[in-house]
Amino acid sequence: MTTGARILRPLDPVERYFSLLDHVAPCSPVVEVGCDRLLDPDQLREGLRLLQDRHPLLGARIDHVDGEPVFVTTAHPPALAVIDEGESWVRRAELAFDTRLGSGEQPLLRAEYIPHAGEDRSTLLLVVHHAIADGRSARRLAQRLMQWVECGDDALPPASPLPPALHERFPEQLKAARAAAEVLAAVREERAAVGTSDPLT
Repeated sequence: MTTGARILRPLDPVERYFSLLDHVAPCSPVVEVGCDRLLDPDQLREGLRLLQDRHPLLGARIDHVDGEPVFVTTAHPPALAVIDEGESWVRRAELAFDTRLGSGEQPLLRAEYIPHAGEDRSTLLLVVHHAIADGRSARRLAQRLMQWVECGDDALPPASPLPPALHERFPEQLKAARAAAEVLAAVREERAAVGTSDPLT
């Protein structure tokens, strides 16, 4: 782990799944924001940094401590790439979706800004690691960023605490799911012991 990095918390089982998936078949949520004007990349970078300050996991990366995946802090702000005007935003979105996001020292949020050649409009792509956000959450982040661009600091929410792991948010539901899985495993083991075919697979 990088010197100075602080462990936020271990990944829960769902977050672990998406972290593993990022290694073998990346599928990060990508949000497209069409703008009817050109934007200032430096202003976008500042807005991304402010969002990061208000959401702890946006300032995190995934590392391993004693073989276990954990969220740790990173000193890096979210990266914003300014793409050549001739690039198709659709193609860029496809590439972003298929590109691993949880590697290196960078946080689990990045963006691409694409001005349209010869036109007074542009496209912003916001990419978030699936371990910390789904498509709906990513769209809310994009909306808050654009509201800040239009209205300033008053458009941003107050800082949020570190979200708890899934098993802490929904303990009863996950307890029931584990119990059901244990029953199913016991039934399969019993059927296998007597040589009965398993219709539950």
